[in-house]
Amino acid sequence: MENINWERVKTFADLNDPSDIEWLKGTVRELQENMEIKINTIEGLILEPNRESLLSICHQIKGVTSNFGLDKINDLSVKAEHILKTDNWMDSISQLKLFKNHWIDANSELIKKLNL
Repeated sequence: MENINWERVKTFADLNDPSDIEWLKGTVRELQENMEIKINTIEGLILEPNRESLLSICHQIKGVTSNFGLDKINDLSVKAEHILKTDNWMDSISQLKLFKNHWIDANSELIKKLNL
């Protein structure tokens, strides 16, 4: 599975159109800020787990990553959210610990592809 599904990105931005690329760059910068906050929140919640807060942040990440075609992180958030809804919700911690590295990989790809 790719970090980023560029076919998904192409459904809302023409990567050959300079104005679309500039708009996309601005949107991705907002995504970068948002994901940094979410990753920091997850790291704090790993140290002091709170099921409802973890469910909320995973659900938010699932939506954002789906919109941006961040397939690996989206898959991870779907799995973590599913586990959080079970009696063994603490098992989600192993999934949650993977978010940061997946984001670093996806963000690096965004930076490279969009010349950010």
